[in-house]
Amino acid sequence: MADCFDVRYGVFMRVIQRYLVTSFVGPFVLGSLFFVIFLLTFQLFNLVKVILNKDVPLTEVLALFGHMAISFTPLSIPISILFATMFTLSKLAEDSEIVAMRAFGFSKNKIFLPFLLIGTLIGFALYSVNLKIIPNSKTQFKNTVIKLTSKAILRNVKSEQFYAEIPKATIYAEKVSKRGTLLEDVFIHIRNREGFDERSILAKKGVLIKTQEGPERSPKIRLLLYDGNIAKINRSNKDVAKILFKEYEFPIMSSDLKIGFVTRDGMRSTTEIIELRKNIKSQISKSKSGEKKVTDLKGLRRRLLNLEIEYWQRINNSIQCVIFVTLGFCLSFGHNRFKKKGFSGALFLSIIGYYGVFFFLLSIVKKGEMSPSLAILTPSALVVLLCFFLMRRLNWVS
Repeated sequence: MADCFDVRYGVFMRVIQRYLVTSFVGPFVLGSLFFVIFLLTFQLFNLVKVILNKDVPLTEVLALFGHMAISFTPLSIPISILFATMFTLSKLAEDSEIVAMRAFGFSKNKIFLPFLLIGTLIGFALYSVNLKIIPNSKTQFKNTVIKLTSKAILRNVKSEQFYAEIPKATIYAEKVSKRGTLLEDVFIHIRNREGFDERSILAKKGVLIKTQEGPERSPKIRLLLYDGNIAKINRSNKDVAKILFKEYEFPIMSSDLKIGFVTRDGMRSTTEIIELRKNIKSQISKSKSGEKKVTDLKGLRRRLLNLEIEYWQRINNSIQCVIFVTLGFCLSFGHNRFKKKGFSGALFLSIIGYYGVFFFLLSIVKKGEMSPSLAILTPSALVVLLCFFLMRRLNWVS
């Protein structure tokens, strides 16, 4: 009789755990879509100008948003896990299902186990897509924007019209031919960010050349100028210099869109980042030991710092999936009636608190005053300590 009861109890327990998992999946998927769309809106205003002005086909628009949505998953997935855990448990508590589970003898660990397992699985999945898929999506997104802008430059530079879509530069040509690639009697005015230094370039002929560079095959566009002069003006000390040239290469900015969330290191696979870290560390160590003279040691250290930040952020993204599901369980399971006001407030404070500490420590890292691994993993470690404290204080008195 006891064996029969144990078998039925085991079956009942598996049914409850599957029910908890299925209850979690719906809010997680909806939360992921919401946070991805929310993050997309910040880039939408920049993309609208590119899409509307460049006559982009619908297929390329959808591909552009698809790649950008994939690029935002490392940030949206952990937040969605926190939201889904808190929402699921608060809903179960509101319907008195938690009380029923406790009445059947379910401990907090048995109820927490399905959430912990699914959080761990999502963390492994996120790490897997961070190896190549997400970097590839960032590369495709950036290359698509650059390609569209490059087409616009070739098409929109017209005779006797000023072209000012390139940041900090204005191009004027008396005559444009060969589908916008050949310019005659070219004038270019360039100003720096502060506005103190300016350059004016005059040339008899200019040729727009489109190439693909780097391992990512990123499209680039440059303007080769022939038979002209460059006038440099420094308004701070009122210096003027003039340079004559037979041939001069003017690097045109490949995009009129500042892509804030796409970095060069973010476009590399995790394997490439690990190999590049080893090479740069080797160069720095050889320089310190005197085996090799490195002229730009400061630049190598800055390059290594950026790689370390990108590498540890990818590791931390997977860790966040586990600690956020634990935090959500601790915050929402301590109340039999978790009100909506308390739910939204706890969710908001958790996100603001975590990322406030995270970005504060990241700013210290960029100043060179803290190691990237310590700064990136410290907020997660603090959440683990908080979860340990909250877990011990959960009230399980019926």
